Amino acid sequence: MGLALTQKLLGQGHCLCIFDLPQADFSPLETWGVEIIKGNLLDFSTLRRAAGDRETIYHLAALIPPVSERDRALTFQVNVEGTENLLRAIQGHSPQPHLIFASSVCVYGDTTKERPPLGVDHRLRGSDFYSETKIRGEEAIRRRMERYTLLRISGIAIPAFMDPPEVWQFQPEQRIEMICLADLVTALAEALRTDKARGKILNLAGGKQWQMQGRDFVAAFCRALDLSPEKQKFQSFPGWFDWYDTVESQRILRYQETSFLDFEKQLRKAAEEARS
Repeated sequence: MGLALTQKLLGQGHCLCIFDLPQADFSPLETWGVEIIKGNLLDFSTLRRAAGDRETIYHLAALIPPVSERDRALTFQVNVEGTENLLRAIQGHSPQPHLIFASSVCVYGDTTKERPPLGVDHRLRGSDFYSETKIRGEEAIRRRMERYTLLRISGIAIPAFMDPPEVWQFQPEQRIEMICLADLVTALAEALRTDKARGKILNLAGGKQWQMQGRDFVAAFCRALDLSPEKQKFQSFPGWFDWYDTVESQRILRYQETSFLDFEKQLRKAAEEARS
């Protein structure tokens, strides 16, 4: 997500500073002429230097599942304390930058027994370590920032030749609505450009053409990559996926450009190119 967003913003003429872990692969960025600062969210002095005098800051860093579920203390340290460190680093600057936070639809918890679509006014309920940290991060940002946009992002669908997960993080009959990576990047870039996104909490998902059951998505994935759907494994309990109300986010950000049929074609093309 970060690399794709970097390409998008550079193409729009923005000057960028990238802050990432020292072990990250910076080779593409070094040829693009961007400023690079290596560190982590718990390294306050380096973080403060990275956050200094920026007009807009994208906060995309987090431990995510399944890694986030192995150690609650570490996940809270990185995702919650790291976010609070970033807010501390920003506080001394005037005017404050616009902070765009990559939150997640996981903040709604298990909604399989509720009526879709889910709006941003739905109650928040952590169902795992990761969702608990996203709720805490949102709360801290709303409490301490003047200019922010909170984007609750659904599962990201990437049209690339790849192995399926060992276990799909939803049930076969569960409602899911993912978002194509290209559309997500469009939304992220547009959140910087338009003042209408400021002070907003927005769901980001693919739209009605992406609303289906888990087995439908997996079947399409298997068709495109010539895999056996019978060999796919699903969770025995509901994941935090559903169908979402994206009317406002689409009105403001205009990002839902890829239909699910288009995505399936892109996935099949990626598989054919990889095999050839």
